[in-house]
Amino acid sequence: MREKPTIFMYDSVREAEQSGLLSGGITAQDMVEIMQLLHDFGVPYLEGPWPVPVRGGDEPEKEREEKAKHFYELVKTKSFIEKVIVFGSTMEKNVVRAKDSEILQKLAATRLKNFCIFGKSWTEQVRRVLRTSLSNNLRLIEESVRFLKSQGGMVFFDLEHFFDGYKAEMIKKPEKNYAVKCLLAALKGGADVMVFCDTNGGMLTEEVEDILKEVIPFLGDKPWGVHFHDDEGLAKANTLKAIDLGATFPQVTTLGYGERVGMARLTDLVATLILKKGYKCKGIEKLENLTSLARAIAQKMGEPLQRNLPYVGPASAIHKAGTHGRCFELQEHMSPLKVGNTRYRHISGLLGPQGIHAALKEVGLRIKPNDPLIQKLYRDVKEKDSVGFTYGTARGSFAVQSLRLMAGYAAPFKIEGIEPSSRLYQTDKWRHESRADIELVITGQKKTIQIFRRSEDGPVDAADNVLRAALSKAYPIINRITLVDYAVRIIKNRNNGKKGTASRVRVAIIADTPYGQFETVGISRNIILASVLALIDLYELVILFQKKRHKLKKTA
Repeated sequence: MREKPTIFMYDSVREAEQSGLLSGGITAQDMVEIMQLLHDFGVPYLEGPWPVPVRGGDEPEKEREEKAKHFYELVKTKSFIEKVIVFGSTMEKNVVRAKDSEILQKLAATRLKNFCIFGKSWTEQVRRVLRTSLSNNLRLIEESVRFLKSQGGMVFFDLEHFFDGYKAEMIKKPEKNYAVKCLLAALKGGADVMVFCDTNGGMLTEEVEDILKEVIPFLGDKPWGVHFHDDEGLAKANTLKAIDLGATFPQVTTLGYGERVGMARLTDLVATLILKKGYKCKGIEKLENLTSLARAIAQKMGEPLQRNLPYVGPASAIHKAGTHGRCFELQEHMSPLKVGNTRYRHISGLLGPQGIHAALKEVGLRIKPNDPLIQKLYRDVKEKDSVGFTYGTARGSFAVQSLRLMAGYAAPFKIEGIEPSSRLYQTDKWRHESRADIELVITGQKKTIQIFRRSEDGPVDAADNVLRAALSKAYPIINRITLVDYAVRIIKNRNNGKKGTASRVRVAIIADTPYGQFETVGISRNIILASVLALIDLYELVILFQKKRHKLKKTA
């Protein structure tokens, strides 16, 4: 058996930055910080944004160009600068000499040495999008690659729409296929790594295999990679097939963010390659840091980590009750600990007293199996299930409620009243202003704290602001809590006939704290009350960690 080649992961931060899946976009500084995280994890190639000129472009495009310029200024001082790949395209179709190309000059002006450019390799794209002749496109590819190669570094060439282009002319001999002619033009120009792209994301795995087997002989000993979009849900499968056929440069994004539905994910691809297929991935030595990498990058992108992601998602290591609640390791395809994830139970009344006892141990509460607390807590969990409160993955709320049911327990604070309000008014457009008042007593202190805070972000934010302000003087650690996700959903079948805006809602909050990431929940017909209840659980639990009043285990 031949030795498996080393795989060089290529993370396209640029592709993720352009994704429509991100609700708020990311800044140049965000991209640099994301690259720092990927560098620390060991990823050897990091693709930066496209610093191309925009001819009469609209304001968003001009802003994107300015953001790219700012990125390349920031990244020059970083230790991982040699890993950064400048992204771009072939030169303009009407430019005669490559050195006169504004596009190529912009790429070279970054003063980095390594580049990745794409070129059209499908006749339909050349004729209808680029609107030039097939022969001219081959010239653009060859001369663009040659010019960038003269800058002294590596050149990756992305054969855009390669699989669609090749498939369209499969009746021809491979050497007559236009997609192959584009490949040969890039090789003639001196490209270091050829990248076959399924830009539409619609190729079946058997089609990928058939096409690659026909074109690989044209590469000689040249290394190659692939770039698969996930429109058909096959990006990972197609990437794995290509790697088994000899690809060593898979292009990915860490969490799959990319154009349309995204592309192959680094997180589950690298885990499968190392743990299941026995490949070595250059630079990646500590796979147990994979989950923390995913969480950190999700936070930088301003998005919650998708719960059902393979390997690193919170739900990937949750176990239900019943027969699946026994012998967890037999319900798993691999130990989540290998990628730094945490195994735990889905908390509901189905666990039974024995399962509740085990769940208490998972949050660090050491209780004897025959302690009356177990039955008391079991009844509480079942009662909450009946009104739709199910803790589920909200171990923060479960831990706090367990402590509240213990004999002699005293809360670290008591809210005597909190009054959020919001005024909506119309001028040239709808506007709003919110405020909240609170009366709160810190345990052990006699004085009632009275504070009010304003907010431009609504009554829930005002309530959170005033709660933090009231607690932070006695418990400064409150200021180190960062909200990661806030979600509201209607609880179906638990509304006593009430529907729509009168429905009972479940608010779930996920927050990063100095002691880990927690999820807490609150339920009410009043969305503000449900939010406040979830916040109270969160802040009380963090205060307990700091006080070390109870030996609670750090959460995942």
